[in-house]
Amino acid sequence: MRKMNRVAGILGVMVLFSNLLMAEADREMLVKRWKVVKHQKSGQAVTLTGDDFLQFRNDGVYEHVRNNYYAKGSWALNADELTINNSGEYNWKIVSVSETKMSIALGDEVMEMEVVKMPTPASQTTSQNVKYLCLGKWRPNEHHKGDVAIKFLPTDMMAFYTDGTYEQILNGKYSKGKWNYNKDETELTIEGVVYKVGGLSSLFFKLIKMPDTNEFIVFAKTR
Repeated sequence: MRKMNRVAGILGVMVLFSNLLMAEADREMLVKRWKVVKHQKSGQAVTLTGDDFLQFRNDGVYEHVRNNYYAKGSWALNADELTINNSGEYNWKIVSVSETKMSIALGDEVMEMEVVKMPTPASQTTSQNVKYLCLGKWRPNEHHKGDVAIKFLPTDMMAFYTDGTYEQILNGKYSKGKWNYNKDETELTIEGVVYKVGGLSSLFFKLIKMPDTNEFIVFAKTR
C-alpha cells in the first residue's frame, strides 16, 4: 500500500509538471503580434482600419492599435482565459488558437486574428554602420520647433525595422511607412521628409528636419 501511494504521488507530480509545461507552451504561442481580421459585437461587424492589431509581449505587456490609436496594458493567461488589463480588466475566452490564427470571445463580442510576420529584430544585426545603429524602438526625449517645445505622450515612440519600414506612435496615434538613408548615411528620409542625423549612438540620436533645421527631435533607446 505504501508503495502504491508513493507511485501515485510521483504520477501526481508528473501530471502537475506536464500541466505547467503545457500552460507555458500555450503562453508562448500567444507571444506574437496578431492582426485583427474580423471583429463582431452583438452579431454586427465592427469597422477595422487594416492596421488593427493586438500584441502580447513575453514580459506581460499588452499593446494594441484600434482605429489607428494605440494603447497598452498587461495580460495574463489562465487555461483558456485570457485576461487583458487596459482601462479595466477583461477576461476573454480563447475559442481557438494555433501558430497562425486565434479567435477570442467576450460575451457577444468576437475577434478573429492572424499572426503578423515581423521583420528581423534589430538585435540580430551585427553591423555597426549608422544604418543599423538606428534600428529598434526609440522614445522622444525632446521635440523642438523653433523656440517651442512640443509635448508628447509617455507611450509615443518610433521604431525602425530591418526591411526599411517604420512604425510611429505620436500623441497616441499610430502610423507606419518607409524609411531609408542617403548614400553617405548622414540623412534619413521618412515618407519623403528628409532629416539630418546627429549624435547617433546605441542609446541616443537626433533628427533635424531639413532644409531649414528649425525642428529637431532627440530620441532615447527603449524596449
